[in-house]
Amino acid sequence: MTQPISHFQKRNVKLSDKRTSLVLDRYHWAQLDQILIHESVEFDMLIQDIELRRGSLSLASACRIFILMYMHYRLETRANYLSHTPDWQTGTDDDATSIFMLGEPEAKQPSALFQALSLLSRYVAQAS
Repeated sequence: MTQPISHFQKRNVKLSDKRTSLVLDRYHWAQLDQILIHESVEFDMLIQDIELRRGSLSLASACRIFILMYMHYRLETRANYLSHTPDWQTGTDDDATSIFMLGEPEAKQPSALFQALSLLSRYVAQAS
């Protein structure tokens, strides 16, 4: 009998001085991997930041909310950038819709990573 394909994956993370496991679905792992690459941050460090802000949420739930907040902020920032740039001309590049390929000037806006962590903190505070 064949094993069913799991949509969930487990990764180990070091929090403080102990190791624990984090289980997310493949979609969220792919998004988190893209965030790590785009922001040039290490996995353990980002998860520790999320851990510090998660309040009573499970670590997995806090990670999913962080990913959602990060993507929302990146898309919202991109939409604002485009709406304030009337002479913007979009190319025909297939990657043009990727939020990680967007060319807005990073120096003119707060870090998406910082903003998403701040939004996660506010979310947890409101949910408490």
